[in-house]
Amino acid sequence: MWNHRIKRLTPDKKMKMKVPAENKYWKEFIAGQDDAYRALYDCFSDRLFSFGCRFCPDEETVRDALHDLFLDLHTYREKLNKEANARAYLYASLRRKVLALMRLKQKYQLMDDVSVEFHLSVNQHAEAALRLDETERERLALLAEGLRELTDRQREALYLRFRSGLSYDEAACIMEITATSCRIMVHRAVKTLRANLKRRLSALSLLFILCSASR
Repeated sequence: MWNHRIKRLTPDKKMKMKVPAENKYWKEFIAGQDDAYRALYDCFSDRLFSFGCRFCPDEETVRDALHDLFLDLHTYREKLNKEANARAYLYASLRRKVLALMRLKQKYQLMDDVSVEFHLSVNQHAEAALRLDETERERLALLAEGLRELTDRQREALYLRFRSGLSYDEAACIMEITATSCRIMVHRAVKTLRANLKRRLSALSLLFILCSASR
């Protein structure tokens, strides 16, 4: 049995894998191929860790949940559905395990609707940030402010849909809502962001005019 501890991971390390390949590994793993099991881990571990760190500030808790998830996969392989969507299943499973560990450690008092703080930032790597002009940096700062005004569920939906590249059906499965509800949530979040950005940009423009006129 595979029982190595999860390697140390860092948030936001991106790994790209086509959906057909992911589901191919999933089916091969359930069929008993250990190489496919390792391929699944290599494909998903960084992305799952990054996702878990969005709503759990304790990285060790996320690593423990990720370790337990892949251990359970191996243990209960024969009971898994080979036709399941690998991405949706793994994201949803990790989400449940992280929240269960958070409850167990009594670090948060969670509501029934899983009301936890979900972080979604627009931070740029230092090298990339240096290449941005002042206007672009201001817009990113405004976007970051706008994201903070969204609800945790809206930020989670945006992260799954756009940062993780999941479909509405996959994101809905992970968040335990309907695909229609997920679409509405994303639509309203984007609409709110646009309105907030427009309002702030208008306020900045007015401030610039007033400052210029006072000179």
